[in-house]
Amino acid sequence: MPLPVNHVRKRLAEGGLALGFGVHHLRGSAVGMIAAASGFDWLFIDMEHGAMSVDDATQIAIAALAQGVTPIVRVCKDAVFEGTRALDNGAMGVVVPHVDTAEEAAEVARAYRFPPTGMRSWGGPPFAYGMQAVNPAEAQLELNDNILLACMVETPEAVQNAEAIAAVPGVDVLMFGTSDLTATMGIAGQIGHPDVRKAYEKVAANFDDHANDVAMRDHAYGRGRALYEAVGATRSFETTPYPSTHNLGTNRMSENPRDGVVDRFGKAHDMPNLYVSDGSQFTTGAACNPTLTIVALAMRQAEHIAGRMARGEV
Repeated sequence: MPLPVNHVRKRLAEGGLALGFGVHHLRGSAVGMIAAASGFDWLFIDMEHGAMSVDDATQIAIAALAQGVTPIVRVCKDAVFEGTRALDNGAMGVVVPHVDTAEEAAEVARAYRFPPTGMRSWGGPPFAYGMQAVNPAEAQLELNDNILLACMVETPEAVQNAEAIAAVPGVDVLMFGTSDLTATMGIAGQIGHPDVRKAYEKVAANFDDHANDVAMRDHAYGRGRALYEAVGATRSFETTPYPSTHNLGTNRMSENPRDGVVDRFGKAHDMPNLYVSDGSQFTTGAACNPTLTIVALAMRQAEHIAGRMARGEV
């Protein structure tokens, strides 16, 4: 059984906005339905400030899995057991408050990711798979890729360490907790204060595009536009920039080693028996859906590799 779509991860990967529906006092299986009907993408189930138990939170989360919204829980910083139980029972992500250092972020990742990234315990098929039997090794890797893990920035120390926190393997998102940030800055409640804006700007500045990203993207835009206009296009649209998900064109596919990295089967020219199946092999996403094309390439690769194995070439 495939995992439900994590709408938060999907929206962010597309460079879009993921709207969360705060759940503090609501209870019951209809919460996710209300959020979905109102146009929200995910539930922010608050176990830090909301007076709800793990049972309350997971009943909401289990129902939400089939309601078109992604259930994410916020737990108290040291309540690791509540977060792991929530993940086992419907939640598709955890928000952890008051993460001030990279070392603390590493402990968060260790708690909520399965090996090899972390040490989360496997308790049998989670609700994310509809209680169906799954291959534990495959499921743990898939869950590591799909669960969202957010660390909250709520102190001046966290602001200073934001880049290092975000670089910790297993951490997906930084989230500001502006109320507590203003309190620890000595300006409690002044969310519009210039120092708050400076804190936001300092954290955001760490994640600007690298000059190489800009150069590659601008080159791809220009060459793609020229190509489409050459075959009759009257208008072209640039894909919204977003962080490196496919890095289109950096692993160019070509039969000629002089101008490409891999051949038509995704086999590296300069390394025996290394196959790559990724969007970086395609120079543009305008003529195809990169994800679907990657899947098609993987199927072609599998047939090609199977044939080589049958002939004793591998």
